[in-house]
Amino acid sequence: MPRKILLRLQTPLRLKREGRLIKPEDLTLALFLNALRLRLRDLLHLYNKTDQVFHLPEIPDAIEAAVLAKELRWQDWTRYSNRQKVKMKMGGVIGEMELDLLDLAEWWKLLWYGQWLHVGKQTSMGLGQYRLAVQA
Repeated sequence: MPRKILLRLQTPLRLKREGRLIKPEDLTLALFLNALRLRLRDLLHLYNKTDQVFHLPEIPDAIEAAVLAKELRWQDWTRYSNRQKVKMKMGGVIGEMELDLLDLAEWWKLLWYGQWLHVGKQTSMGLGQYRLAVQA
């Protein structure tokens, strides 16, 4: 596990809290990890056909201290729905967060796998994709 990583949100990340989309200034690491945790929980519920029990880690109280730098912005994205015959706005948060993994060791594997699972709303359309890069 590396000490520092750069988490790059490559396609718009759409998360909701209290019925509203999370804006770049409101996105926290805790919200991101909770969304990842929910995604993994749902996939395990749907596809785990064994008796094996998976432990999903809890989010530490002082999690925001792990964020060393954050550069996020909103990106609008539009798609056309043939079924509804209407253009739909599908914007979300993109950008980067530099993270110190010292206190997030048990999250490392989940963060790694999440790169292929995506996070948030409309993951089936490719939204919520992120990549990790090791920082020196």
